[in-house]
Amino acid sequence: MAEQNMEKGMAIFLDVFRRADRNDDGAISWEEFLAFFADGVMGKQELKSLFEEIDTHNTNNIDTEELCAYFSQHLGAFKDIYAVLDDLNSNMTSVLFSTSQTYKESSRNEQFVTRFLLHEILNQFCAVQRAMENASDALDEQAREQNEDIVPVMLDTPPKVASSVIPGRVARRARRQMSMPNPSSGTTVADIEIGGIPPQVSLSTQVYRLSSLVDRLENRINFDGFVDEEVDVQEDGEILLLQRNFFIKPNSKEDFKDKMRNYIEALHKISGCLNSSVRTYKNTGKLTLYEVWSSEFQQTRFGESAEWRNFEEQISDLLEDKIEIKTMNIPAYWWQKSF
Repeated sequence: MAEQNMEKGMAIFLDVFRRADRNDDGAISWEEFLAFFADGVMGKQELKSLFEEIDTHNTNNIDTEELCAYFSQHLGAFKDIYAVLDDLNSNMTSVLFSTSQTYKESSRNEQFVTRFLLHEILNQFCAVQRAMENASDALDEQAREQNEDIVPVMLDTPPKVASSVIPGRVARRARRQMSMPNPSSGTTVADIEIGGIPPQVSLSTQVYRLSSLVDRLENRINFDGFVDEEVDVQEDGEILLLQRNFFIKPNSKEDFKDKMRNYIEALHKISGCLNSSVRTYKNTGKLTLYEVWSSEFQQTRFGESAEWRNFEEQISDLLEDKIEIKTMNIPAYWWQKSF
């Protein structure tokens, strides 16, 4: 289905299709459909019935035409919103790219105005996102209460995008990063740079892109030239960056991701863990987990905890090789300045 001939608002579902089509074969199988659309509410049989309803060609696969045709019939009151999102995605991509090209050469006043305008757009996006997430959570809960006898398929690859920037959603953001690769590069949404972004992305991705750009414009660490910093030894703290590389057996990826999601949930309940991010590598068995710790002591203590030992034991049979670990200490000031 040619994107230029599509009804406005439907191009977003091409991005949905690309994310659901994990093996990039141009069709969504039942397994891929189940992994992507399971929302923790619908039962397996309900999802199977939905899959068969969308699969009008009766091929036991869903193509782009079938997916777009189905959702176009059910947009209802959301039709105008999806049309606006089409224009928003295109305009935002253009604005962010031009800003990244002109900001450095602008005057101080012009830079201030640029940052202010971006901040205000970000505030508006966050307000909309909060309302949408609250409504979504309420509808999920209502659906569960109405069908308590149905055993839901637990969330594997949520349809929401990775990068919510609303405080208190760090664990959810990290969990979604695992399952939401950028289809054009194999990297997660967190890895997208201005100027290299796909044209069709969701509202929460736009929020993340704006937030990232504002952070870089205001507080980016200076990598352009040498800076000799003089610090007070008593005040110069350090934080720990930890990188774990996992090499997963070919048939164990989904099982490993389930274990990883549970681990991340536990990780963000631990005092001392400032953040985490997961990167998967397309067409490989490699997965990298990045952790940021307030101190080396906190990370070492966590390494002796039941949470880490349980996770290590659960994944031992799923790995082809030992976990590769790298660490680096950086000034805590850099983290405070950037975040």
